[in-house]
Amino acid sequence: MLLDLTNQARLANGLAPLAPHPALVTAAEEYAELHAYLSPDQLGHHLNGSTIDSRAEAEGYSGWTLMAENLAWCSADPPLSPADVVQQWLASAAHRGNILNPTLNETGVGCYVRVSDQPFRICVQEFGARP
Repeated sequence: MLLDLTNQARLANGLAPLAPHPALVTAAEEYAELHAYLSPDQLGHHLNGSTIDSRAEAEGYSGWTLMAENLAWCSADPPLSPADVVQQWLASAAHRGNILNPTLNETGVGCYVRVSDQPFRICVQEFGARP
């Protein structure tokens, strides 16, 4: 759903849709889970010494020329809808810049939801550009 909404925003701005890439999906899913365990209440792009590109490359994503990442955290009670998450990203200049960057052409999305003990959701969207 996040990918569909991201692509709707890109199409509305005259950009080609992003293609899902399995390595970026896995990198996003694993980073969302890592984030939930290492830093459940503070977002960061460099947990455990990793970087956007090192996480993607570890999953086999190679030949890239540009990488970017959007992170979102929200309480799961009540939860933000996927549309709310994308709207928050679009309201932020940096996140919007990633979504609407015409050079980026692939993506992967992963979310982690904790339902017990202070429920929350962490969503990660990885972006990549390859020729």
